[in-house]
Amino acid sequence: MIEIAIPTYNRPVGLRNKTLKFLENQNIPKKWITIFYASETQKVLYELPNYRGVVGVLGLANQRNFIKDHYPEGTLTLNLDDDVTQIKGLVEGKLRKINLKAVITKAKRLMKKHNLTLLGISPVAYSKWMKQEYCLGSVFILGTFYFEQVMHVYYLPKDFNDKEDVLRSCIYSDAKLGIGKLHCVAIETKFYQPGGYLSECTMEERMERDNEAALLIAAKYPHLCRKWTRASGKMELRFYQKPTGFPIPEFVQKLKTTSELKD
Repeated sequence: MIEIAIPTYNRPVGLRNKTLKFLENQNIPKKWITIFYASETQKVLYELPNYRGVVGVLGLANQRNFIKDHYPEGTLTLNLDDDVTQIKGLVEGKLRKINLKAVITKAKRLMKKHNLTLLGISPVAYSKWMKQEYCLGSVFILGTFYFEQVMHVYYLPKDFNDKEDVLRSCIYSDAKLGIGKLHCVAIETKFYQPGGYLSECTMEERMERDNEAALLIAAKYPHLCRKWTRASGKMELRFYQKPTGFPIPEFVQKLKTTSELKD
């Protein structure tokens, strides 16, 4: 079994219509899912009595740390944002809908085989930028969808909400923990939508905060990544290391039997 953790804030309709609908369409049992709310008031706002809910804390980085502490060490979690609508993979060189349970099964096997702590996916759903492989090494792990073998160490700094996924990638890379990425898998979502932990500011303010975070991360981990600036003025970070890639079979679009989901 895997624990699916969904932190959410001010998106009751979006969560129901996107991530929860996506998981339901993928036949994911509700008992695997835990929704983490920022407050008791938020939990009441969502009105989801059929799902397991936990009241955590306010702030994305703080909530990520809370989620880590919520589960026992060694628990395998799939961390999902509240606005994921679909999972896709390379099938005959093109992006196609694939079965989430098959991805979970493969993730469990790869993480056990390579002693991984984090396993992510492609940050973009664009077939020409994806490969039929997984890689190991210092790589960026997208915060929207990632697997984690829970360890009660290496927490994010309090209130470090912007580029928290980049910072987590650097913290784990610097600690020499096992990190991998499925280059052949991506999710569909729309960033910077209304609601959510990071949306209570204008786009200009968001870019300013993002850039401040990029400068802090680049200064702390100059041996891992470097900053670069888009034409829009937004700063991004790139990892120096070229990770080692390994071929991987295509993911199935539909499981034939439930017995295919094994440890």
